[in-house]
Amino acid sequence: MTQQLISLAREHQAIVSNAATLAVRETQAALQVASELRSRVGYGLLRETIPEILSTYASVVGTVDEVYYQNLRESAGITSTFRPSTRPVDWQEIASPISGFAIARTVEQAPLAATVTLIGGSVSSQLFNFSRNNVAYNAGRDPSPTSYKRVTRPKACDFCLYMATGFTGDGSNEEYKNFHDSCGCIDVPVFAGQTFVDPPYYDEFKAQTVQANSRIQEIRASARAIDPGMRDVDFFRKYPDAAITTPNIVKQVRNVRLDNPLELPQVSQ
Repeated sequence: MTQQLISLAREHQAIVSNAATLAVRETQAALQVASELRSRVGYGLLRETIPEILSTYASVVGTVDEVYYQNLRESAGITSTFRPSTRPVDWQEIASPISGFAIARTVEQAPLAATVTLIGGSVSSQLFNFSRNNVAYNAGRDPSPTSYKRVTRPKACDFCLYMATGFTGDGSNEEYKNFHDSCGCIDVPVFAGQTFVDPPYYDEFKAQTVQANSRIQEIRASARAIDPGMRDVDFFRKYPDAAITTPNIVKQVRNVRLDNPLELPQVSQ
């Protein structure tokens, strides 16, 4: 059952990826025109087209998400009546900072290739995040008890693997959607009677996450020995690497993988 769920999730990921690729391509074309015009007309083009591109391709992704959820629901033998839908989103609001950043870089005459990478990445990230949130949205409304599991590729980045294996909250949480601009993870709904077993390639990363947590605890203990009475708010401001946070865990996982020595805080001279 798990392999079937992962397989279907990957098929869905490929479809969403295709939609995101087309959205990025249209965004690139708009950026190209704006960079050539470098005028109010070009800036207005970006302000108008980026929300439209996101909204248009989100409509495609949303339709695909509904079919994906319904198909998995039926394959699980769920008979209760439920019609999947897409999570309401204000694409104008979401696109506003992306458009603003694109305009700012165009005004500054920043290198077009770098701008395309940054803005295109944001557009793609928003569409994938929208897709994941649609699964969470429907799972929360479904009368049949439903959970969902984040599925990532075997060669995914450290952040995505942590979101899939070590993060204890909602792996599709809005707070994390902009951590990086190339997240292609997909959420798979897990219905009553189904069991999702993590794929074998998660095991190594889980072990590395345990080591990463231990390294952070060592940093904290060393820092506390230097400043034993410091208030937490001041302590973590002075020793940010001592906090158990997603960025720190991902950083230490990378250090574990590279076999980098642990750098402990030193007493100021």
